[in-house]
Amino acid sequence: MALALEPQTDIERVRFLLKQTDDAVALSGRFGAPSFGGANNCSGSLRRAQAGGCLTAGELLKIADTLRIIRTVREWQSRCSSVETTLDSDFSGLISNKYLEEKITSAALGYPPKDSHRFFKGARNA
Repeated sequence: MALALEPQTDIERVRFLLKQTDDAVALSGRFGAPSFGGANNCSGSLRRAQAGGCLTAGELLKIADTLRIIRTVREWQSRCSSVETTLDSDFSGLISNKYLEEKITSAALGYPPKDSHRFFKGARNA
């Protein structure tokens, strides 16, 4: 991501980007900074899965980790929601899904998900 940065020559774009930086610093100072550590670019794995390919346990765990980070960033942002910033549209694009996160983690690690009792209860009654 940092390698994709390019110099900006449009003064309005520069002002907007500086305002985003100011807003990020202000939010971090007031609410603490969320952790982005462990976030991965999962687009290749997701495209392969969408095309019907199989993913490795490692790839599944990277996807689950990224979903967890998205969830924690969204939770952090909800604590900051009283403050309007230029970053709001970026945060609104993040969609968390704890259910999917847990399903992927349990599948990758090979243990039953938390709601597996529903399946086993239904299987006993069949």
